[in-house]
Amino acid sequence: FTCDATGRATYAAERDITVPVDIEASIKSSSGTNKDVKIYLAKNGTVINNSGTLVRVDSTDTQNASVIWQLTLAQNDYLEIFIENKTDTTNMIVTDAVLRVR
Repeated sequence: FTCDATGRATYAAERDITVPVDIEASIKSSSGTNKDVKIYLAKNGTVINNSGTLVRVDSTDTQNASVIWQLTLAQNDYLEIFIENKTDTTNMIVTDAVLRVR
């Protein structure tokens, strides 16, 4: 894998592989309380809808969220983490995040 400054992890090997992927992220809202947020795994810029995990956050209490998934990667496929505020348009803050391919 190669990673860039945007957080994109690109599979650089020649052979296709099927691998488990997990995400751990700490999220809070920039303001307000009781914001429902979903965290997703995305492959090649497309969110994997079924990977979404819902957490409720606010501006004073960071919540941890996890995604566990398995997928097949081909050369130059890339993985990203997407966050969606399901409540309103308040910005979310990701204080820490790890995308792990095993």
